[in-house]
Amino acid sequence: MPYRVLDQPHSQRRKWRIICVGAGASGLYLAYRVEQRMKDTELVIYEKNSDVGGTWLENTYPGCACDVPAHIYTYSFRPNPKFTSYYAGNEEIEEYFKDFEEEFNLRRFIQFQSTVVKAEWKDDEGIYEVEIRDAQGNIKKDWCNALINCSGVLNNWKWPDIPGRTSFKGDMVHTAAWDKKVKPAGKKVAIIGIGSSGIQVLPQMQKIASSVKVFLRSPVWITPQLGGLGAESDSPVPDDKPIITDILLRGQQPFKFTPEEVSMFKQDPELLLTLRRCMEVVICSSLDAFRVGSPKQILVQQLVQKQMEEKLGDNEELKKAIIPKFPVGCRRPTPGAGFLEALVADNVTPVYAPIDCFTETGIKTKDGVNHEFDVIVCATGFNIGFVPFFDLKGRGGISMREAWSEQACCYLGIAAPGYPNYFTPLGPRGPWGNGTVLVALELNIDYFITMMIKMQTQDIKACEPSLKATNEFSQHADEWHMGSVWNQNCRSWYKRGGENSKPYLWCGTTPSYLKTQSTIRFEDFDYEYLHGNRQEFSPATFNPDLLTYFRFAYIGNGLVGADYLPMKEKLDKLVPYLRLSDTPWEIE
Repeated sequence: MPYRVLDQPHSQRRKWRIICVGAGASGLYLAYRVEQRMKDTELVIYEKNSDVGGTWLENTYPGCACDVPAHIYTYSFRPNPKFTSYYAGNEEIEEYFKDFEEEFNLRRFIQFQSTVVKAEWKDDEGIYEVEIRDAQGNIKKDWCNALINCSGVLNNWKWPDIPGRTSFKGDMVHTAAWDKKVKPAGKKVAIIGIGSSGIQVLPQMQKIASSVKVFLRSPVWITPQLGGLGAESDSPVPDDKPIITDILLRGQQPFKFTPEEVSMFKQDPELLLTLRRCMEVVICSSLDAFRVGSPKQILVQQLVQKQMEEKLGDNEELKKAIIPKFPVGCRRPTPGAGFLEALVADNVTPVYAPIDCFTETGIKTKDGVNHEFDVIVCATGFNIGFVPFFDLKGRGGISMREAWSEQACCYLGIAAPGYPNYFTPLGPRGPWGNGTVLVALELNIDYFITMMIKMQTQDIKACEPSLKATNEFSQHADEWHMGSVWNQNCRSWYKRGGENSKPYLWCGTTPSYLKTQSTIRFEDFDYEYLHGNRQEFSPATFNPDLLTYFRFAYIGNGLVGADYLPMKEKLDKLVPYLRLSDTPWEIE
Protein backbone atom coordinates (compact mmCIF):
# COMPACT_ATOMS: atom_id res chain seq x y z
CA MET A 1 0.00 0.00 0.00
CA PRO A 2 1.60 3.29 -1.05
CA TYR A 3 1.95 5.98 1.58
CA ARG A 4 -0.37 8.94 1.37
CA VAL A 5 -0.91 12.07 3.47
CA LEU A 6 -4.43 12.29 4.86
CA ASP A 7 -6.32 15.49 4.15
CA GLN A 8 -7.18 16.17 7.77
CA PRO A 9 -5.76 18.34 10.55
CA HIS A 10 -3.30 17.07 13.13
CA SER A 11 -4.80 14.61 15.69
CA GLN A 12 -8.32 14.81 14.30
CA ARG A 13 -10.57 12.88 16.64
CA ARG A 14 -12.66 10.15 15.16
CA LYS A 15 -15.99 9.21 16.66
CA TRP A 16 -15.44 6.85 19.57
CA ARG A 17 -17.85 4.48 21.29
CA ILE A 18 -17.35 2.89 24.70
CA ILE A 19 -19.34 0.09 26.29
CA CYS A 20 -18.91 -0.30 30.03
CA VAL A 21 -20.12 -3.34 31.95
CA GLY A 22 -21.39 -2.43 35.41
CA ALA A 23 -22.56 0.73 37.21
CA GLY A 24 -20.80 0.25 40.52
CA ALA A 25 -18.01 2.48 41.84
CA SER A 26 -15.83 1.92 38.74
CA GLY A 27 -18.55 2.40 36.15
CA LEU A 28 -19.81 5.60 37.77
CA TYR A 29 -16.29 7.05 37.93
CA LEU A 30 -15.75 6.12 34.28
CA ALA A 31 -18.87 8.07 33.26
CA TYR A 32 -17.76 11.04 35.37
CA ARG A 33 -14.29 11.14 33.79
CA VAL A 34 -15.33 10.40 30.20
CA GLU A 35 -17.60 13.44 30.30
CA GLN A 36 -14.76 15.57 31.68
CA ARG A 37 -11.92 14.44 29.45
CA MET A 38 -13.22 13.01 26.18
CA LYS A 39 -14.87 14.56 23.13
CA ASP A 40 -16.79 13.05 20.21
CA THR A 41 -17.42 10.03 22.42
CA GLU A 42 -20.48 7.92 23.13
CA LEU A 43 -20.66 5.93 26.36
CA VAL A 44 -23.23 3.35 27.34
CA ILE A 45 -23.11 1.45 30.63
CA TYR A 46 -24.97 -1.86 30.79
CA GLU A 47 -25.96 -2.70 34.35
CA LYS A 48 -27.56 -6.04 35.22
CA ASN A 49 -29.31 -4.64 38.30
CA SER A 50 -32.10 -2.08 38.60
CA ASP A 51 -29.95 0.63 40.21
CA VAL A 52 -26.37 1.79 40.68
CA GLY A 53 -24.01 0.69 43.45
CA GLY A 54 -22.72 -2.71 42.40
CA THR A 55 -21.76 -4.89 45.34
CA TRP A 56 -23.31 -2.44 47.84
CA LEU A 57 -26.64 -2.67 46.07
CA GLU A 58 -26.52 -6.47 45.95
CA ASN A 59 -25.19 -7.27 49.42
CA THR A 60 -27.88 -6.37 51.93
CA TYR A 61 -27.58 -9.22 54.43
CA PRO A 62 -27.83 -8.36 58.14
CA GLY A 63 -24.50 -7.01 59.40
CA CYS A 64 -23.11 -6.17 55.95
CA ALA A 65 -20.45 -3.47 56.34
CA CYS A 66 -17.16 -2.29 54.90
CA ASP A 67 -14.06 -3.75 56.55
CA VAL A 68 -11.95 -0.61 56.01
CA PRO A 69 -12.71 2.80 57.54
CA ALA A 70 -15.61 4.51 55.79
CA HIS A 71 -13.79 7.81 55.38
CA ILE A 72 -11.25 6.20 53.04
CA TYR A 73 -13.84 4.10 51.24
CA THR A 74 -14.75 7.07 49.07
CA TYR A 75 -13.49 8.62 45.88
CA SER A 76 -10.23 10.36 46.75
CA PHE A 77 -11.56 13.80 45.80
CA ARG A 78 -15.04 13.48 47.30
CA PRO A 79 -15.08 12.88 51.07
CA ASN A 80 -18.32 12.11 52.85
CA PRO A 81 -18.53 13.88 56.22
CA LYS A 82 -22.02 12.39 56.73
CA PHE A 83 -20.80 8.86 57.54
CA THR A 84 -22.19 7.91 60.96
CA SER A 85 -19.90 4.91 61.63
CA TYR A 86 -16.16 4.30 61.50
CA TYR A 87 -16.93 1.18 59.43
CA ALA A 88 -19.99 2.08 57.40
CA GLY A 89 -22.79 -0.33 56.65
CA ASN A 90 -23.92 -1.16 53.14
CA GLU A 91 -26.83 1.31 53.19
CA GLU A 92 -24.61 4.34 53.85
CA ILE A 93 -22.10 3.27 51.21
CA GLU A 94 -24.85 2.65 48.66
CA GLU A 95 -26.27 6.10 49.46
CA TYR A 96 -22.83 7.65 48.84
CA PHE A 97 -22.62 6.23 45.31
CA LYS A 98 -26.23 7.15 44.55
CA ASP A 99 -25.51 10.73 45.64
CA PHE A 100 -22.49 10.82 43.32
CA GLU A 101 -24.57 9.53 40.40
CA GLU A 102 -27.30 12.09 41.04
CA GLU A 103 -24.92 15.03 41.52
CA PHE A 104 -23.36 14.53 38.08
CA ASN A 105 -26.47 13.19 36.32
CA LEU A 106 -24.72 9.96 35.34
CA ARG A 107 -27.91 7.91 35.03
CA ARG A 108 -28.32 9.12 31.45
CA PHE A 109 -25.40 6.87 30.45
CA ILE A 110 -26.84 3.72 32.07
CA GLN A 111 -29.20 1.04 30.78
CA PHE A 112 -30.47 -0.97 33.75
CA GLN A 113 -31.54 -4.60 33.90
CA SER A 114 -29.26 -5.20 30.93
CA THR A 115 -26.81 -8.07 31.27
CA VAL A 116 -23.88 -8.37 28.89
CA VAL A 117 -23.68 -12.02 27.84
CA LYS A 118 -21.07 -11.94 25.08
CA ALA A 119 -18.42 -9.67 23.57
CA GLU A 120 -16.33 -10.66 20.55
CA TRP A 121 -13.49 -8.76 18.94
CA LYS A 122 -13.73 -8.18 15.18
CA ASP A 123 -10.30 -7.75 13.63
CA ASP A 124 -11.41 -6.20 10.35
CA GLU A 125 -13.55 -3.47 11.92
CA GLY A 126 -11.48 -2.98 15.07
CA ILE A 127 -14.54 -3.20 17.31
CA TYR A 128 -16.25 -5.47 19.80
CA GLU A 129 -19.65 -6.87 18.93
CA VAL A 130 -21.60 -7.13 22.18
CA GLU A 131 -24.76 -9.05 23.06
CA ILE A 132 -26.98 -7.85 25.90
CA ARG A 133 -29.93 -9.62 27.54
CA ASP A 134 -32.74 -7.51 28.98
CA ALA A 135 -35.05 -8.33 31.89
CA GLN A 136 -37.46 -10.17 29.58
CA GLY A 137 -34.72 -12.38 28.17
CA ASN A 138 -34.50 -10.59 24.83
CA ILE A 139 -31.07 -10.31 23.22
CA LYS A 140 -29.93 -7.15 21.48
CA LYS A 141 -26.62 -6.33 19.81
CA ASP A 142 -24.36 -3.32 20.21
CA TRP A 143 -20.77 -2.46 19.33
CA CYS A 144 -17.89 -0.41 20.69
CA ASN A 145 -14.35 0.70 19.95
CA ALA A 146 -13.36 0.01 23.55
CA LEU A 147 -14.83 -2.39 26.10
CA ILE A 148 -14.39 -1.52 29.79
CA ASN A 149 -15.28 -4.30 32.22
CA CYS A 150 -16.26 -2.61 35.48
CA SER A 151 -18.20 -5.59 36.84
CA GLY A 152 -15.60 -6.40 39.49
CA VAL A 153 -14.18 -9.70 40.70
CA LEU A 154 -16.89 -10.46 43.28
CA ASN A 155 -20.01 -10.18 41.15
CA ASN A 156 -21.10 -13.74 40.34
CA TRP A 157 -22.29 -15.40 43.55
CA LYS A 158 -22.64 -19.15 43.82
CA TRP A 159 -24.72 -21.67 45.73
CA PRO A 160 -22.70 -24.31 47.58
CA ASP A 161 -21.85 -27.38 45.51
CA ILE A 162 -23.98 -29.66 47.68
CA PRO A 163 -26.57 -32.11 46.32
CA GLY A 164 -30.29 -31.67 46.99
CA ARG A 165 -30.46 -27.89 47.33
CA THR A 166 -33.87 -27.58 45.66
CA SER A 167 -35.37 -30.28 47.89
CA PHE A 168 -35.25 -28.10 51.02
CA LYS A 169 -38.77 -26.97 51.96
CA GLY A 170 -37.79 -24.08 54.20
CA ASP A 171 -36.23 -20.70 53.32
CA MET A 172 -32.78 -20.76 51.73
CA VAL A 173 -30.97 -17.50 51.04
CA HIS A 174 -27.51 -16.47 49.83
CA THR A 175 -25.81 -13.55 51.55
CA ALA A 176 -25.10 -11.89 48.17
CA ALA A 177 -28.79 -12.08 47.20
CA TRP A 178 -30.52 -11.55 50.53
CA ASP A 179 -34.30 -11.88 50.48
CA LYS A 180 -35.79 -9.47 53.01
CA LYS A 181 -38.97 -11.55 53.05
CA VAL A 182 -37.03 -14.21 54.97
CA LYS A 183 -37.65 -13.74 58.70
CA PRO A 184 -35.14 -15.70 60.82
CA ALA A 185 -36.33 -14.31 64.16
CA GLY A 186 -37.29 -17.14 66.50
CA LYS A 187 -36.34 -19.75 63.87
CA LYS A 188 -33.81 -22.58 63.64
CA VAL A 189 -31.07 -21.21 61.37
CA ALA A 190 -28.11 -22.79 59.58
CA ILE A 191 -25.12 -20.81 58.32
CA ILE A 192 -22.86 -22.46 55.75
CA GLY A 193 -19.47 -20.80 55.44
CA ILE A 194 -17.38 -18.48 57.57
CA GLY A 195 -15.85 -16.15 55.03
CA SER A 196 -16.37 -12.40 55.26
CA SER A 197 -20.16 -12.47 54.92
CA GLY A 198 -20.62 -15.48 57.22
CA ILE A 199 -18.53 -13.77 59.87
CA GLN A 200 -20.67 -10.63 59.66
CA VAL A 201 -24.04 -12.36 59.53
CA LEU A 202 -23.59 -14.79 62.46
CA PRO A 203 -23.72 -12.18 65.27
CA GLN A 204 -26.93 -10.82 63.77
CA MET A 205 -28.54 -14.26 63.52
CA GLN A 206 -27.41 -15.22 67.03
CA LYS A 207 -29.30 -12.25 68.47
CA ILE A 208 -32.68 -13.13 66.95
CA ALA A 209 -32.79 -16.84 66.06
CA SER A 210 -33.91 -19.49 68.51
CA SER A 211 -30.88 -21.56 67.54
CA VAL A 212 -28.05 -21.35 65.02
CA LYS A 213 -25.77 -24.06 63.67
CA VAL A 214 -22.61 -22.95 61.89
CA PHE A 215 -21.09 -25.39 59.42
CA LEU A 216 -17.34 -24.84 59.57
CA ARG A 217 -15.87 -25.59 56.15
CA SER A 218 -12.36 -24.16 56.62
CA PRO A 219 -10.32 -22.38 59.31
CA VAL A 220 -10.09 -18.60 59.36
CA TRP A 221 -8.15 -15.95 61.22
CA ILE A 222 -10.48 -13.51 62.99
CA THR A 223 -8.47 -10.29 63.19
CA PRO A 224 -8.98 -6.90 64.79
CA GLN A 225 -10.46 -4.25 62.49
CA LEU A 226 -8.08 -3.30 59.69
CA GLY A 227 -8.19 0.46 60.05
CA GLY A 228 -7.66 1.08 63.75
CA LEU A 229 -4.48 2.27 65.44
CA GLY A 230 -2.98 -0.04 68.04
CA ALA A 231 -2.14 1.52 71.38
CA GLU A 232 1.54 0.55 70.99
CA SER A 233 1.78 1.35 67.27
CA ASP A 234 3.63 4.26 65.70
CA SER A 235 1.17 7.06 65.06
CA PRO A 236 1.04 9.33 61.99
CA VAL A 237 -1.22 11.84 63.77
CA PRO A 238 0.10 15.43 64.13
CA ASP A 239 0.69 16.39 67.75
CA ASP A 240 -1.93 19.14 67.61
CA LYS A 241 -4.73 16.76 66.56
CA PRO A 242 -5.43 14.59 69.65
CA ILE A 243 -9.05 14.08 68.55
CA ILE A 244 -7.79 12.13 65.53
CA THR A 245 -5.66 9.90 67.77
CA ASP A 246 -8.73 9.17 69.89
CA ILE A 247 -10.80 8.26 66.82
CA LEU A 248 -8.11 5.97 65.39
CA LEU A 249 -7.64 4.17 68.70
CA ARG A 250 -11.37 3.54 68.91
CA GLY A 251 -11.20 2.22 65.34
CA GLN A 252 -9.86 -1.11 66.57
CA GLN A 253 -13.54 -2.00 66.98
CA PRO A 254 -16.62 -0.84 65.04
CA PHE A 255 -18.28 2.21 66.58
CA LYS A 256 -20.63 5.04 65.70
CA PHE A 257 -19.42 8.61 65.58
CA THR A 258 -21.05 11.00 68.01
CA PRO A 259 -23.30 13.71 66.52
CA GLU A 260 -20.63 16.21 67.57
CA GLU A 261 -17.97 14.33 65.58
CA VAL A 262 -20.14 14.18 62.46
CA SER A 263 -20.79 17.91 62.80
CA MET A 264 -17.04 18.50 63.22
CA PHE A 265 -16.30 16.59 59.99
CA LYS A 266 -18.83 18.75 58.12
CA GLN A 267 -17.51 22.03 59.53
CA ASP A 268 -13.77 21.31 59.32
CA PRO A 269 -12.79 19.75 55.95
CA GLU A 270 -9.09 20.11 56.75
CA LEU A 271 -9.44 18.03 59.92
CA LEU A 272 -11.39 15.37 58.00
CA LEU A 273 -8.67 15.32 55.34
CA THR A 274 -6.02 14.79 58.03
CA LEU A 275 -8.10 11.97 59.53
CA ARG A 276 -8.47 10.32 56.11
CA ARG A 277 -4.75 10.54 55.45
CA CYS A 278 -3.93 9.11 58.86
CA MET A 279 -6.33 6.21 58.25
CA GLU A 280 -4.68 5.53 54.91
CA VAL A 281 -1.17 5.66 56.37
CA VAL A 282 -2.14 3.18 59.09
CA ILE A 283 -3.45 0.69 56.52
CA CYS A 284 -0.65 1.26 53.99
CA SER A 285 2.11 0.84 56.59
CA SER A 286 1.43 -2.82 57.35
CA LEU A 287 3.38 -4.52 54.56
CA ASP A 288 5.89 -6.12 56.96
CA ALA A 289 3.00 -8.04 58.50
CA PHE A 290 2.51 -9.76 55.13
CA ARG A 291 6.15 -10.92 54.74
CA VAL A 292 6.63 -14.47 56.01
CA GLY A 293 8.89 -14.69 59.03
CA SER A 294 9.28 -10.96 59.57
CA PRO A 295 9.20 -9.83 63.22
CA LYS A 296 5.95 -7.96 62.61
CA GLN A 297 4.31 -10.93 60.90
CA ILE A 298 5.26 -13.23 63.77
CA LEU A 299 4.04 -10.72 66.36
CA VAL A 300 0.72 -10.14 64.57
CA GLN A 301 0.08 -13.87 64.32
CA GLN A 302 0.84 -14.39 68.01
CA LEU A 303 -1.50 -11.57 69.02
CA VAL A 304 -4.34 -12.72 66.78
CA GLN A 305 -4.01 -16.33 67.93
CA LYS A 306 -3.97 -15.29 71.58
CA GLN A 307 -7.07 -13.17 71.10
CA MET A 308 -8.92 -16.02 69.38
CA GLU A 309 -7.96 -18.56 72.03
CA GLU A 310 -9.11 -16.26 74.83
CA LYS A 311 -12.50 -15.66 73.22
CA LEU A 312 -13.05 -19.36 72.44
CA GLY A 313 -12.38 -20.33 76.05
CA ASP A 314 -11.76 -24.01 76.81
CA ASN A 315 -13.41 -25.38 73.66
CA GLU A 316 -10.38 -27.21 72.27
CA GLU A 317 -12.33 -28.88 69.47
CA LEU A 318 -13.50 -25.51 68.18
CA LYS A 319 -10.01 -24.03 68.45
CA LYS A 320 -8.61 -26.92 66.43
CA ALA A 321 -11.27 -26.51 63.74
CA ILE A 322 -11.20 -22.75 63.32
CA ILE A 323 -7.65 -21.53 64.07
CA PRO A 324 -5.60 -21.95 60.87
CA LYS A 325 -2.15 -23.41 60.38
CA PHE A 326 -1.40 -20.98 57.55
CA PRO A 327 -0.14 -17.47 58.39
CA VAL A 328 -2.41 -14.52 59.08
CA GLY A 329 -3.13 -12.73 55.82
CA CYS A 330 -2.81 -15.72 53.49
CA ARG A 331 -6.53 -15.26 53.02
CA ARG A 332 -7.88 -11.73 53.18
CA PRO A 333 -7.87 -10.66 56.85
CA THR A 334 -11.39 -11.00 58.21
CA PRO A 335 -12.28 -8.64 61.04
CA GLY A 336 -15.07 -10.18 63.03
CA ALA A 337 -16.38 -8.02 65.84
CA GLY A 338 -18.75 -10.22 67.82
CA PHE A 339 -18.20 -13.35 65.69
CA LEU A 340 -16.21 -15.43 68.16
CA GLU A 341 -18.44 -14.34 71.01
CA ALA A 342 -21.50 -15.43 68.99
CA LEU A 343 -19.85 -18.71 68.04
CA VAL A 344 -19.63 -19.75 71.71
CA ALA A 345 -23.06 -18.39 72.68
CA ASP A 346 -25.60 -20.77 74.23
CA ASN A 347 -27.88 -20.79 71.18
CA VAL A 348 -25.07 -21.40 68.64
CA THR A 349 -23.60 -24.81 67.79
CA PRO A 350 -20.56 -25.33 65.56
CA VAL A 351 -20.85 -28.32 63.23
CA TYR A 352 -17.55 -29.96 62.32
CA ALA A 353 -18.72 -32.84 60.12
CA PRO A 354 -18.70 -32.19 56.35
CA ILE A 355 -22.07 -31.71 54.67
CA ASP A 356 -23.39 -34.66 52.69
CA CYS A 357 -26.55 -33.16 51.17
CA PHE A 358 -29.56 -30.96 51.66
CA THR A 359 -32.82 -32.65 52.67
CA GLU A 360 -36.45 -31.56 52.74
CA THR A 361 -36.05 -30.55 56.37
CA GLY A 362 -32.47 -29.30 56.48
CA ILE A 363 -28.95 -30.70 56.11
CA LYS A 364 -27.50 -34.18 56.43
CA THR A 365 -23.83 -34.41 57.40
CA LYS A 366 -21.47 -37.21 56.44
CA ASP A 367 -21.54 -38.61 59.97
CA GLY A 368 -25.18 -39.52 59.29
CA VAL A 369 -26.79 -36.80 61.42
CA ASN A 370 -29.87 -34.99 60.08
CA HIS A 371 -30.02 -31.34 61.12
CA GLU A 372 -33.45 -29.68 60.84
CA PHE A 373 -33.82 -25.97 60.03
CA ASP A 374 -36.36 -23.34 59.14
CA VAL A 375 -33.81 -21.09 57.40
CA ILE A 376 -30.51 -21.92 55.68
CA VAL A 377 -28.09 -19.05 55.05
CA CYS A 378 -25.46 -19.78 52.39
CA ALA A 379 -22.42 -17.56 52.94
CA THR A 380 -20.60 -19.42 50.19
CA GLY A 381 -19.03 -16.63 48.20
CA PHE A 382 -18.54 -16.12 44.50
CA ASN A 383 -17.29 -17.78 41.36
CA ILE A 384 -13.76 -16.42 41.10
CA GLY A 385 -11.85 -16.96 37.90
CA PHE A 386 -10.65 -13.44 37.18
CA VAL A 387 -12.40 -13.73 33.84
CA PRO A 388 -15.58 -11.78 33.01
CA PHE A 389 -18.93 -13.33 33.88
CA PHE A 390 -19.80 -12.88 30.19
CA ASP A 391 -18.19 -14.72 27.27
CA LEU A 392 -15.27 -12.56 26.11
CA LYS A 393 -13.55 -13.49 22.85
CA GLY A 394 -10.42 -11.75 21.60
CA ARG A 395 -8.21 -12.10 18.55
CA GLY A 396 -8.81 -15.28 16.61
CA GLY A 397 -12.09 -15.86 18.46
CA ILE A 398 -10.21 -17.15 21.51
CA SER A 399 -12.34 -17.17 24.67
CA MET A 400 -10.70 -15.70 27.75
CA ARG A 401 -12.17 -18.56 29.80
CA GLU A 402 -10.15 -20.98 27.68
CA ALA A 403 -7.04 -18.83 27.40
CA TRP A 404 -6.94 -18.30 31.15
CA SER A 405 -8.03 -21.79 32.15
CA GLU A 406 -4.67 -22.43 33.85
CA GLN A 407 -3.42 -18.96 34.65
CA ALA A 408 -4.48 -15.34 34.17
CA CYS A 409 -2.28 -13.49 31.67
CA CYS A 410 -2.93 -9.92 32.75
CA TYR A 411 -0.78 -6.80 32.37
CA LEU A 412 -0.66 -4.76 35.61
CA GLY A 413 -4.13 -6.02 36.48
CA ILE A 414 -5.78 -3.86 33.78
CA ALA A 415 -5.37 -5.32 30.26
CA ALA A 416 -4.56 -8.56 28.47
CA PRO A 417 -2.56 -9.67 25.39
CA GLY A 418 -4.87 -10.96 22.67
CA TYR A 419 -7.80 -8.79 23.81
CA PRO A 420 -7.38 -5.42 22.10
CA ASN A 421 -9.09 -2.31 23.40
CA TYR A 422 -10.25 -4.22 26.48
CA PHE A 423 -9.60 -2.79 29.92
CA THR A 424 -10.67 -3.79 33.41
CA PRO A 425 -10.02 -1.94 36.68
CA LEU A 426 -8.73 -3.96 39.62
CA GLY A 427 -8.27 -7.17 37.68
CA PRO A 428 -5.80 -9.98 38.41
CA ARG A 429 -2.71 -8.57 40.18
CA GLY A 430 -4.73 -5.71 41.62
CA PRO A 431 -4.15 -4.33 45.16
CA TRP A 432 -6.85 -6.40 46.82
CA GLY A 433 -4.92 -7.68 49.79
CA ASN A 434 -3.62 -4.83 51.88
CA GLY A 435 -5.44 -1.58 51.42
CA THR A 436 -8.36 0.39 50.04
CA VAL A 437 -9.21 0.08 46.37
CA LEU A 438 -11.24 3.11 45.30
CA VAL A 439 -8.27 5.37 44.61
CA ALA A 440 -6.71 2.48 42.66
CA LEU A 441 -9.74 2.17 40.40
CA GLU A 442 -9.62 5.95 39.85
CA LEU A 443 -6.09 5.69 38.48
CA ASN A 444 -7.07 2.64 36.43
CA ILE A 445 -9.92 4.54 34.77
CA ASP A 446 -7.75 7.62 34.16
CA TYR A 447 -5.18 5.31 32.55
CA PHE A 448 -7.83 3.82 30.25
CA ILE A 449 -9.09 7.25 29.20
CA THR A 450 -5.58 8.42 28.34
CA MET A 451 -5.10 5.30 26.22
CA MET A 452 -8.45 5.81 24.48
CA ILE A 453 -7.69 9.47 23.71
CA LYS A 454 -4.41 8.33 22.17
CA MET A 455 -6.25 5.79 20.01
CA GLN A 456 -8.96 8.29 19.09
CA THR A 457 -6.54 11.03 17.99
CA GLN A 458 -3.69 8.97 16.49
CA ASP A 459 -5.72 6.71 14.18
CA ILE A 460 -5.00 3.63 16.29
CA LYS A 461 -7.38 0.83 15.50
CA ALA A 462 -6.31 -1.53 18.26
CA CYS A 463 -3.89 -1.64 21.14
CA GLU A 464 -3.04 -4.33 23.65
CA PRO A 465 -0.17 -5.03 26.04
CA SER A 466 2.57 -7.13 24.50
CA LEU A 467 2.93 -10.71 25.68
CA LYS A 468 6.60 -10.04 26.44
CA ALA A 469 5.85 -7.11 28.74
CA THR A 470 3.04 -9.04 30.43
CA ASN A 471 5.22 -12.08 31.07
CA GLU A 472 8.05 -9.95 32.44
CA PHE A 473 5.67 -8.22 34.84
CA SER A 474 4.28 -11.59 35.95
CA GLN A 475 7.83 -12.84 36.53
CA HIS A 476 8.53 -9.90 38.83
CA ALA A 477 5.25 -10.28 40.73
CA ASP A 478 5.69 -14.03 41.19
CA GLU A 479 9.22 -13.60 42.48
CA TRP A 480 8.14 -10.89 44.93
CA HIS A 481 5.39 -13.13 46.28
CA MET A 482 7.83 -15.93 47.09
CA GLY A 483 8.22 -14.26 50.49
CA SER A 484 4.65 -13.09 51.03
CA VAL A 485 1.98 -14.65 53.23
CA TRP A 486 -0.38 -14.60 50.24
CA ASN A 487 1.79 -17.23 48.56
CA GLN A 488 1.47 -19.70 51.42
CA ASN A 489 -0.64 -22.85 51.50
CA CYS A 490 -4.28 -21.78 51.92
CA ARG A 491 -7.49 -21.58 49.97
CA SER A 492 -8.15 -17.99 48.97
CA TRP A 493 -10.08 -16.09 46.31
CA TYR A 494 -6.75 -14.40 45.53
CA LYS A 495 -5.79 -17.69 43.89
CA ARG A 496 -7.45 -19.66 41.14
CA GLY A 497 -5.81 -23.10 41.21
CA GLY A 498 -6.12 -24.33 44.78
CA GLU A 499 -4.12 -23.97 47.96
CA ASN A 500 -0.68 -24.23 46.39
CA SER A 501 -1.30 -21.95 43.41
CA LYS A 502 0.09 -18.44 43.09
CA PRO A 503 -1.81 -15.37 44.28
CA TYR A 504 -2.99 -12.80 41.75
CA LEU A 505 -2.25 -9.80 43.94
CA TRP A 506 -0.17 -6.68 43.55
CA CYS A 507 3.48 -7.05 44.53
CA GLY A 508 3.72 -4.37 47.20
CA THR A 509 1.79 -1.67 48.97
CA THR A 510 -1.15 0.26 47.58
CA PRO A 511 1.00 3.43 47.14
CA SER A 512 3.43 1.28 45.13
CA TYR A 513 0.54 0.24 42.89
CA LEU A 514 -0.65 3.84 42.52
CA LYS A 515 2.81 5.06 41.62
CA THR A 516 3.05 2.38 38.94
CA GLN A 517 -0.37 3.20 37.50
CA SER A 518 0.29 6.95 37.44
CA THR A 519 2.81 6.62 34.59
CA ILE A 520 1.76 4.82 31.41
CA ARG A 521 4.44 2.71 29.77
CA PHE A 522 3.28 3.21 26.19
CA GLU A 523 6.24 1.13 25.03
CA ASP A 524 4.67 -1.97 26.60
CA PHE A 525 1.78 -1.92 24.10
CA ASP A 526 1.42 -3.18 20.55
CA TYR A 527 -0.53 -0.89 18.23
CA GLU A 528 -2.46 -1.54 15.05
CA TYR A 529 -3.23 1.53 12.96
CA LEU A 530 -6.21 2.32 10.77
CA HIS A 531 -4.03 3.00 7.76
CA GLY A 532 -1.52 0.46 6.51
CA ASN A 533 -1.08 -3.22 5.76
CA ARG A 534 -2.03 -5.91 8.26
CA GLN A 535 -1.51 -9.64 8.59
CA GLU A 536 -4.14 -12.20 9.49
CA PHE A 537 -4.04 -13.11 13.16
CA SER A 538 -2.85 -16.54 14.22
CA PRO A 539 -1.83 -17.16 17.84
CA ALA A 540 1.13 -19.24 16.66
CA THR A 541 2.50 -16.87 14.02
CA PHE A 542 1.36 -13.35 14.93
CA ASN A 543 4.30 -10.95 14.95
CA PRO A 544 3.58 -7.24 15.38
CA ASP A 545 7.07 -6.40 14.06
CA LEU A 546 6.02 -7.60 10.59
CA LEU A 547 3.14 -5.15 10.30
CA THR A 548 3.50 -2.17 7.99
CA TYR A 549 1.64 0.79 9.46
CA PHE A 550 1.37 4.47 8.73
CA ARG A 551 1.80 5.38 12.36
CA PHE A 552 2.32 9.07 11.62
CA ALA A 553 -0.69 9.49 9.37
CA TYR A 554 -2.46 11.29 12.24
CA ILE A 555 -0.17 14.33 11.67
CA GLY A 556 -2.33 14.93 8.63
CA ASN A 557 -2.09 17.74 6.11
CA GLY A 558 0.14 20.10 8.06
CA LEU A 559 -2.68 22.01 9.74
CA VAL A 560 -4.16 21.77 13.22
CA GLY A 561 -7.83 21.96 14.18
CA ALA A 562 -7.52 25.61 15.25
CA ASP A 563 -6.45 26.56 11.71
CA TYR A 564 -10.04 26.02 10.64
CA LEU A 565 -11.47 28.52 13.14
CA PRO A 566 -12.43 32.11 12.35
CA MET A 567 -9.46 34.46 12.73
CA LYS A 568 -10.63 36.09 15.97
CA GLU A 569 -11.07 32.68 17.65
CA LYS A 570 -7.51 31.65 16.89
CA LEU A 571 -5.96 33.76 19.66
CA ASP A 572 -6.74 31.24 22.39
CA LYS A 573 -6.76 28.07 20.32
CA LEU A 574 -3.89 28.42 17.82
CA VAL A 575 -1.18 30.19 19.82
CA PRO A 576 -1.86 29.41 23.51
CA TYR A 577 1.87 28.91 24.10
CA LEU A 578 2.27 32.71 24.28
CA ARG A 579 1.23 33.47 27.86
CA LEU A 580 1.94 35.64 30.90
CA SER A 581 3.27 32.90 33.17
CA ASP A 582 4.39 29.26 33.17
CA THR A 583 0.95 27.67 32.86
CA PRO A 584 -0.11 24.55 30.91
CA TRP A 585 -1.14 25.00 27.29
CA GLU A 586 -2.46 22.85 24.45
CA ILE A 587 -3.03 23.57 20.77
CA GLU A 588 -6.40 22.47 19.49
